[in-house]
Amino acid sequence: MSRPSPAATVTYRKFTWIGNQIEDADMTKLFQIKKARRVPITKLVATAVREFIERTEQEVTNVQES
Repeated sequence: MSRPSPAATVTYRKFTWIGNQIEDADMTKLFQIKKARRVPITKLVATAVREFIERTEQEVTNVQES
């Protein structure tokens, strides 16, 4: 009998709209980061969103200036 993958044994709180498009493997990684850093997943997601917006705004600005 094969052993379940580590991702299959991790349990974490299911998020509704925040996490409905996050794949299980990515959510597992977020959960591991949450445990290691003791930061709520919602704050990790908020940081990622902020960084995405900043990067996207820079890309849009660069395209508009070209």
